[in-house]
Amino acid sequence: MTLDYSLLLDVLVPLLAVSLGAYFSARLGVAHAERSEVSRFRRESAEELVVAFTTLRDLLRDVQHIRDVEQWIAAVNAAYDAIEDARYRTPSSFRHLKQSLRFALGEAVGGVSLADMRTSREHEELSEYNHRWNEYAIEYIEMVLGSIRQWRDAPVKTAPKVWLLAFDPWLAKTERYVSGQGIAEMT
Repeated sequence: MTLDYSLLLDVLVPLLAVSLGAYFSARLGVAHAERSEVSRFRRESAEELVVAFTTLRDLLRDVQHIRDVEQWIAAVNAAYDAIEDARYRTPSSFRHLKQSLRFALGEAVGGVSLADMRTSREHEELSEYNHRWNEYAIEYIEMVLGSIRQWRDAPVKTAPKVWLLAFDPWLAKTERYVSGQGIAEMT
């Protein structure tokens, strides 16, 4: 019996093509599923951050009227928790976010920015209202919200490249305040 090579090729070539197609399709499907999962986690983390930062911004807008320390403590702790939950998903330029928020809130409302480091008995009242630092904190939080939303909506490849400036460099870059220089020297 002779082996007909043309018949063998007619069977093997399509079989090989189908097998390779199925393999690459499966690989692409798995890669797409992984990217979708990463994007979903990123969007969920971003939404938690947006809610927490929006709450703080709204409290800052009404700080002259909302002086309830417990309400502030809850909002500050919720923001810090959201930052901690998202820290392994956020871009590397967001690593300072908790510290920057602590600095911005510390300047605007005082010791409540240390809510996560103190026991409930150690919480002090909000600091005296200072319009300038309150506005700076609001503007910084709004800039942070913009960066978070940009990160949330960015494609998978560009999301890690979203940039967020830390609070002190932001103050200096926007010429609001330069460390070591008094406010009077800036104006």
